[in-house]
Amino acid sequence: MSGAGKSSETAAAADIARDFGHQAIGYACDVTVPEQVDAMVAAAQAQLGRVDILINSAGINIRGPITELSLE
Repeated sequence: MSGAGKSSETAAAADIARDFGHQAIGYACDVTVPEQVDAMVAAAQAQLGRVDILINSAGINIRGPITELSLE
């Protein structure tokens, strides 16, 4: 599952993963919008049944404990 970028890019990434025999879905969302993240996870669970690992590859450069970060 790819979460960033345009829908066409995420679909292409999923196609490549499937070409190598992996199960994948492409889903574009803005990880700064909690509702979009929730929808992406729900879509993965609906299609795959169970999600063991989600990897967030989006990032910002803010130093400090993650427990002190806010969604804003």
